[in-house]
Amino acid sequence: MQRCFLLMIAVVILQSINAQGVLKGLVTDKDTHEPIIGATITDAVKRKPLTVTNADGCFVIPKKGDAQHSAQQIKITYIGYKPLTV
Repeated sequence: MQRCFLLMIAVVILQSINAQGVLKGLVTDKDTHEPIIGATITDAVKRKPLTVTNADGCFVIPKKGDAQHSAQQIKITYIGYKPLTV
């Protein structure tokens, strides 16, 4: 049965872009609160893959070069879940 709830609605952006320009987050299932392993994090505007969640459901998007990361919105996708843009 395919899950019809929004993909990882319990996504918690732990830290917006901080002084080091790092974006961190945790992706979990809305109902079970289990971490989602291997979810793809994409720049929602440029549609460019940024990273994948680890075994704990966590992700980190590091600063690239001298400029802050340009992603204003990220899209989280995983098989069996609806995509979520935050």
